[in-house]
Amino acid sequence: MRVPTLALALLFTLPCSAQEAGELMQRVVRVLERSFHDREFRTERLPAIASPFLARANAARSVEEEKELVDELLGLLPASHLALYSRTTYKGMLAELMGERQPTIGMQLVELDDGFFADWLLEDGAAARAGVLRGDRVISIDGVEVGASPRLDWSSDDAALPDPPTHKVLCEEGDVVALRIQRSSGAEARTITIRAVMDSGFEAMQRTVRTYEVDGQRVGYVHLWYIHHRDQARFLRRAIQRNFADCDGLVIDLRGRGGSATEAQRIIELFDDEKGAWRKPLALLVDRGTRSAKEVIAYELARRDAAMLVGEKTPGAVIPASFEDVGAGMVLMFPSFTLGNYTRAIEGVGVPVDFEARYALAYTAGKDAILSQGLRVAAAWAAETVSAVEPGKTPHPASAVEPGKTPHPGRH
Repeated sequence: MRVPTLALALLFTLPCSAQEAGELMQRVVRVLERSFHDREFRTERLPAIASPFLARANAARSVEEEKELVDELLGLLPASHLALYSRTTYKGMLAELMGERQPTIGMQLVELDDGFFADWLLEDGAAARAGVLRGDRVISIDGVEVGASPRLDWSSDDAALPDPPTHKVLCEEGDVVALRIQRSSGAEARTITIRAVMDSGFEAMQRTVRTYEVDGQRVGYVHLWYIHHRDQARFLRRAIQRNFADCDGLVIDLRGRGGSATEAQRIIELFDDEKGAWRKPLALLVDRGTRSAKEVIAYELARRDAAMLVGEKTPGAVIPASFEDVGAGMVLMFPSFTLGNYTRAIEGVGVPVDFEARYALAYTAGKDAILSQGLRVAAAWAAETVSAVEPGKTPHPASAVEPGKTPHPGRH
């Protein structure tokens, strides 16, 4: 089944010179009134919702204040994939979806109540090689408090989802970035210096291919950072054939944002009962950040009983994103059409998991409870396959449940 991409770029160049108060809001509202996917909503309800925001925006004293009003408006609309990005974040997102390299320190910062914490660390990326661990609190960048640092880009969280704000760290290739970090609450802070390099989620994905020995079973692992527009299914097929051929189980990490729904369908086909490249036990790692094309993969493979889902219920953000430049260095992400049955089944609902493992970030010192649980689930299912099933037949995933655990009641 061929479906549209979830990353349709519709970029129109508009002047980026200084603009009058209210102009940003006006442009955003015009785009939504013209192109928001729900025609009835945009014609009958949106004007009344937007009217007070237009009035408030006219009195805004800065672009930053007006942006906050736009964010507030977007949070009232009944759909995911609504956000106001900086042009830098937007360009970086497109580069990632195409698997292209860009300057990076190999991590992003997530803003929680008690500070900014390192997350989205690319495996063997610049930050990881320098010694940063996921969950480290970053106190300052180049000697400047994080919130005031010129290297901190605008947040890239979705207005409709309860995401904590996530920020890129702005850099150019070769920049030396000094992070003052704290590994645990109350611990003494220390400085880690990172040199920015050209890297990508696609290259990081290739570096994640590895095999674990878990409870006597060989379990393969790969992290799909993004569902890229090209070559990802082909790469995964090669990894299955070459790297995971002698593995008893496989873990695919779907944590992170989405990407191409067309490529997602190609990935799903790799796990087809009859023609797929992999027909052994499969665990998918998901959490509150897994969305769009990745949710389609999780939903479809779970529906077919081809995989067990481990982690947290996904947020339910399956509606294609379009983008339009609205001036002031900002790009509006908005949904202009749906993804048919997948949107109806998942949008606002999410995909449940079979085995829960809590997402945690602050001061985790690189520990990953979801990965640990996923490896155990894949190994347990693989052991059950060997001991209880005739050759060539894979048991139903429900038989791989650990003692005291039960699969999600809505599926098995």
